[in-house]
Amino acid sequence: MGQALFATRGQLRVLTHLDFVKLYLHMTGAMTATQELVHFVSELALLHVPLGQYAPAQQAAACYFLAMCSSNSTELWPAVLAEWTGLSLEEITP
Repeated sequence: MGQALFATRGQLRVLTHLDFVKLYLHMTGAMTATQELVHFVSELALLHVPLGQYAPAQQAAACYFLAMCSSNSTELWPAVLAEWTGLSLEEITP
């Protein structure tokens, strides 16, 4: 383990839901207003969802979905995200 940390100069970290939010927004090419709404929802989720209960990728997907619902978007869970994440609409909806 020490050799791995030395080779990466200690730059190892665990991905958070914010990393996945950024990835999802980049993959969909969302507009700035949509990006801000998704980030706002994801920050609110930190206050209400116990950490560790859901995987970070699933938390980010739910935040993206909720933001799309709030903005009356026609495509709530784009096909490109379903394909790349492996998450279906049924898995991220409450």
